[in-house]
Amino acid sequence: MVLSVKNVTLVALLFGVPAQGVFIVGERFQNRHGNTIECFSDYHMPCSDSSVADIQQQEIIEKAAEYNSHVIVEDMNARYKEMEKKYVRAIDTTAFEIPLDDLSLACEDANISCTNVEFRHASSASLGGVPIPACDTLDAFKQVLKEINQYNDGSLLNAYYWKTIADVCGNNKTLIDALHCTECSLYDYCQGKCGQIQKTVTLFDAPLLDARIMHEVYENRLKSSMFICAGANHIKRIRPLLRKLGYKSMGSIQQDVVLQPSDKTDQVIIDSSCALSIENYFNFFDTQDPYIPMAANSYRFA
Repeated sequence: MVLSVKNVTLVALLFGVPAQGVFIVGERFQNRHGNTIECFSDYHMPCSDSSVADIQQQEIIEKAAEYNSHVIVEDMNARYKEMEKKYVRAIDTTAFEIPLDDLSLACEDANISCTNVEFRHASSASLGGVPIPACDTLDAFKQVLKEINQYNDGSLLNAYYWKTIADVCGNNKTLIDALHCTECSLYDYCQGKCGQIQKTVTLFDAPLLDARIMHEVYENRLKSSMFICAGANHIKRIRPLLRKLGYKSMGSIQQDVVLQPSDKTDQVIIDSSCALSIENYFNFFDTQDPYIPMAANSYRFA
C-alpha cells in the first residue's frame, strides 16, 4: 500500500506547514568588514503561477554561485526521500510548490556551500496524515535541543540559545508531555481540538530553527556573503539578532502583496506579479554605495 500526505494545502493553511509559497521580501545586511547577508522571506501561500517558485530558486542558485555564498535554508522537502525508506513507500510532494523545497539539493548539485537547518520533517509528515506516531516526532526535537545546548558561539548568542530552549520547553511542557504518550499521528491527535492547540502543535518548536540559523551565521561569519532563505516569520525573528552581531540593514525590497481568488479552490492566492525578482534585487543593491544604508530603509516596488 502506498501512503501519502493527506490534503497538503489544507494542512498548510491549518497548521502552517510550508506546502506552497513565494519569496516576497529581500533584505541586505552588512557588517563593518563589508560582509553581507541576504535574507529572502518566503510567504507560505499558493501563488497564481506555479512556475514562479522554480524561477526564484534558479535565480538564488545563480547568484549564490556568482557571489560564492554560503546558503542557509529551511528546506522541508529535501529529506522526505529518506523518510520514505523508514516510514512509507512514497510521500506525495507534488503539491509542494515553494522555492525553499529541494533548494539544499540544488545547491549541492551546483557545488554551492549550503546548510539545511530544517529538522521537522517527521512532524510535518505526521501532520499530513503519514502514520508516524506523535511520540516518534519528538526524536528530532530532542536531538536539536541537545545540539543547541552544545553551541558555544559567544556570550550574546549563548544567552539567546539558553533562553530559546527555556522558553520552548517551559511554555510547552504540557503539550510535550502529552505527545510523549501519543501513539497516533499528529494529524489524528489534532482532530477535534481547538485551533490554538492545532497551531501550537506545529509551531512550538519553530524558535529552535531560528537558533540553528543563527548558529550557521556564526559558523560562517568569515564568509564574505551568506544567503538566508526561510519563512518570513523566521527572518523577522532573527533580524534583531543580526543587528546585535553588528550587521546593519542596508534596506529591503518588497512587493505589495496582492491576493486573488483561486479558480480551483475557495482559497485566496498571491498574484504572481508580487513575487520578488532575485535578479532585480541584486541589480538594485549592486548599484548602491556598499557602505551607506538606504535612507528610507525600505524600497517598495508598486
